[in-house]
Amino acid sequence: MTSANTANATSARRAPRSLRRLLTDEDLARIAAAVEEAETATSGELRVHLISRLLPLENPRRRAIREFFRLGMDRTREGTGVLLFFAVRSARFEIVADRTIDERVGHDAWERLAAGITDVIHEDGLAAGLEHAVRQVGRFLSEHFPIRPDDVDELPNEVSFG
Repeated sequence: MTSANTANATSARRAPRSLRRLLTDEDLARIAAAVEEAETATSGELRVHLISRLLPLENPRRRAIREFFRLGMDRTREGTGVLLFFAVRSARFEIVADRTIDERVGHDAWERLAAGITDVIHEDGLAAGLEHAVRQVGRFLSEHFPIRPDDVDELPNEVSFG
């Protein structure tokens, strides 16, 4: 895989002040490295996006979809972007997959993945849960969308914040 983002794992942004007690700089670097590693086996593009909390009455799915488009995940060459969206203090997360993936995979597969991710977050904490989420989604994508010889890392691997 050719990478336009080779420095991502080492140049991860700091977590916003509201999340620093939950995620250290080392946690963020490990999550970015997990994204980079996962993408070595798939043509899919993964991103992790965190917000502190949802607004009152805000729909988490709608917010996640809005972030998916804002982050340009709909513009991947093959339509294989997957966003792992976490509203940390609201204790909500969503998995948003691009059209090509949804057509092939279906909603039930994402629900099963989400249940496993939720269990890890509850048992081992947010950082471990985020790493687990990336690795699980990466494995899942590699089964359905294996790496191609001409694959290019199209999106940043670092954790983004909103």
